[in-house]
Amino acid sequence: MKKNVKQILQNILLKRHQPIVIGSVGRAGSTMLFENTVESCIRAYYGPRFSRFLNRVIADEAWDLTRPLSDGCIYKTHDYPSALNGRNVKVIYLFAKPSDSAFSAWCKGRSAGRQWQEAHMRHLGAEGDFLDIPRKDVLALGRHIQAWAAPQCFPVLRIRYEYIWEYEKYLSEFYGFHLQLPAQRERQSTFSKDAEHLAVFRQTYAEADSFVDSLPDLF
Repeated sequence: MKKNVKQILQNILLKRHQPIVIGSVGRAGSTMLFENTVESCIRAYYGPRFSRFLNRVIADEAWDLTRPLSDGCIYKTHDYPSALNGRNVKVIYLFAKPSDSAFSAWCKGRSAGRQWQEAHMRHLGAEGDFLDIPRKDVLALGRHIQAWAAPQCFPVLRIRYEYIWEYEKYLSEFYGFHLQLPAQRERQSTFSKDAEHLAVFRQTYAEADSFVDSLPDLF
């Protein structure tokens, strides 16, 4: 759907709730939550009849949060929070241990190729060589999580990745409609296949991991 046509449809058709933004540091469950939030919203407000069409209208990306955000839409972002100050939005921010997110991004990037690597870095506003991720925080994951963990001037619910399913009820209350999630998939099973490389990430991201370990699971 062309961008300008999509924005016109959003402004005409969707007025059920303020914009919802699902942010994350990347590789922390945001795509899963984003897709299921969109589907749950459609079930709650519109029913199944035009679900495919409405999914294309409601679901959107906001890699740059200075862009306009339309009521009734649900956005995915990896941007920093400052552009949302004073705006009428609801935000979910998912976070995970930075070494986990970095390792997951590195694994994905190796299989998906240069185009995915460049897009992921662009969405995070990161600079440097993607292939240096095992040795330094190229994606600035520690800084990203610290920025989102700070007090904000808009409603935001921050949730540790592993606890998304445990706090499904709180997410539903925050949204104002019932959220239905798929069965939880054990993330660690994937990581255990490459324990040697993961150990390198644990060492590189130890300081950022320590900060994230100190955060509540929901706040």
